[in-house]
Amino acid sequence: MKAAAREARKQQTPAERALWEVLRDHRCGVHFRRQAVRRPFRLDFYCARLRLAIEVDGSIHDEPDVQRRDADRQAILEHDKAIRFLRLTNDDVLKRPTETRQRILAALQTPQTDTL
Repeated sequence: MKAAAREARKQQTPAERALWEVLRDHRCGVHFRRQAVRRPFRLDFYCARLRLAIEVDGSIHDEPDVQRRDADRQAILEHDKAIRFLRLTNDDVLKRPTETRQRILAALQTPQTDTL
């Protein structure tokens, strides 16, 4: 799984590359990892300290089967690992970068609840 995550970091989408420029090197005040493994899943971006995952969804995520899989995966991680999610679209990241950064900063300020 870690090898797959390493490979995915090399093959990021344009939206993932753009978002990484916003998140890398503590630019939002916290540390994020790209393609972070949280078994049995891999998250696009993850801040362990705040248990916040940011997922960048392309058009494939508009498909009903993919939406169900995403919802199931998110529910498991929210319940079992108390991970919070911020879902962004490619268009959010590429066409509305200022608003996207504001949404990220707001999510970082939202207190996490300990449900474990």
